[in-house]
Amino acid sequence: MPVVRTAIPYRKSRRLRHIDSKEDAYDDDVWETYDEALLASPPLATVKVERDDSYSPGPVHHVLPDLHPSGHIPRPRNAFICFRSDYVKAEKRGSAAPGSINQTVMSRGAAEVWRGLSDEEREPYVLMAQQEKAEHARKYPNYRYAP
Repeated sequence: MPVVRTAIPYRKSRRLRHIDSKEDAYDDDVWETYDEALLASPPLATVKVERDDSYSPGPVHHVLPDLHPSGHIPRPRNAFICFRSDYVKAEKRGSAAPGSINQTVMSRGAAEVWRGLSDEEREPYVLMAQQEKAEHARKYPNYRYAP
């Protein structure tokens, strides 16, 4: 014999027990119906809002949160980062509008050029990175990389 479930004829919520069923709350076009007395009654509270035209907001400055705790020691740059820095400066000089160059596109272009460089062309950036690393070690003798 199949299992048959019957709908419960009463509402479970005490608050909603005395409200008519949902079918009665909507008209034929499925618009919610309201009691005319409710629509004709005055609002419970009125609020008067005055506009102050003397206030004009200044320029918006977004302050980014400090991602590193105070006293954070930055890592020394590697050869590619030194190269990328020069690459970005050269690209910005050739750009018409400042800020018009996407940094992601810039990094991809720098990586592509970096991969095409010979060891002799990379040598100045390797030396620059070694000098920065030595200066960093002198400046922060107890530095230890901690991601």
